[in-house]
Amino acid sequence: SSAGRQSQEPVAAPIRSAHVKGTEDLKKLDPQTVRIHIDEALPSDLALLTRFPQLRIVSMNPKFAGGGQRKWAEATALDLEPLTKCANLEHLGLPFPARLDEGQLAMLAMCAKLRSFRMKGAHIALDPATAKALAAWPSLQELQLLGTTVHADGLSALQACARLDTLELHECDGLDGESFAAITSVAQLKELRLLALGGLERPAGLPEGNPWQPSNQQLRLLRDLP
Repeated sequence: SSAGRQSQEPVAAPIRSAHVKGTEDLKKLDPQTVRIHIDEALPSDLALLTRFPQLRIVSMNPKFAGGGQRKWAEATALDLEPLTKCANLEHLGLPFPARLDEGQLAMLAMCAKLRSFRMKGAHIALDPATAKALAAWPSLQELQLLGTTVHADGLSALQACARLDTLELHECDGLDGESFAAITSVAQLKELRLLALGGLERPAGLPEGNPWQPSNQQLRLLRDLP
């Protein structure tokens, strides 16, 4: 052995992904974590996310005790401001019942790399105003709508989201022939995911499966739905 040889301490790999419960667990995470799911989340927890410079993916469920859901329902655009300081954030799923109104969506437009976004709850409507707010996002490529209410004119207005290529509809209200015709007008879409039809019957001759991903030909057939 060489006298000049120096012992090398093993370097621990950063925690790439973590599933935590509540504020205290979030405080204990390695700052190099890149993917975080938070159960029992509160709006105040968003400020803690600025501790993670490599953070790319965030999803969360609300805290139910102590008025947690009410706090999400009452959250304002300023409550979401810490997310704009997460410079590498690419995917975001905020919990029900976050309002995600035009002011909040305008705040999130400052997340320059945010390319995938999930909106959840029947209290949220994809209408022209919502679509217009989303069109201001510079990097939005994937929009996931879970249990939201969709309107044909809102779906059609997604044409203004220049980079949007993937749309996921999961148990959304308002799906009908007019809605699907509006989806076909969004020329930049490459993938449509229908994870549940929310009571809409599957047209005869179209394949079973979950998720259902219609081809362009099948989308044309959907125009004829009542």
